[in-house]
This record gives sequence, structure tokens and C-alpha cells, in this order.
Amino acid sequence: MPRFKILPVDPSFSATEINAVDGGSVLSVVTQLNCKEADVLQDDLYTFSVRIDRNGLWSIFQRDPDAGPHDIQPFG
Repeated sequence: MPRFKILPVDPSFSATEINAVDGGSVLSVVTQLNCKEADVLQDDLYTFSVRIDRNGLWSIFQRDPDAGPHDIQPFG
């Protein structure tokens, strides 16, 4: 089973690791953590990022690892 690591962009939130069948399970965990934006790694490789707006809607995207200030793992 894949292992997902959730890395909140806001440093006041702790990183969280879960085992899940797919990345969809990560979305509910990010919602429960109440963090607004996070990067997600699957088996230690960057997979996607998620942002939750004030209405609870998710935006799922991929960051360009060369463009931003975030310390994420390279694409796998």
C-alpha cells in the first residue's frame, strides 16, 4: 500500500504520513488537518499539491519544483 506524506505549506502545521490505496484519501486528511495548502509525496516522491479555499473546495495542482520557494522532492 502506498505511503503518502502531507507537507503543509504553513509551518505551524505538522507533516502527516498515511497509508492509503490512492491519493484521494489524502484530500480528506488535509481537510481534517484544517491546513489550507499542502504538498503531497507518495513513497517519498512529489505527486501533487492541494489548496482548500474558504468554501471547502479543493484545487489540485502540480508545482514547478524550479519556480517556487517550497522545499519539495523532485518529480518521480
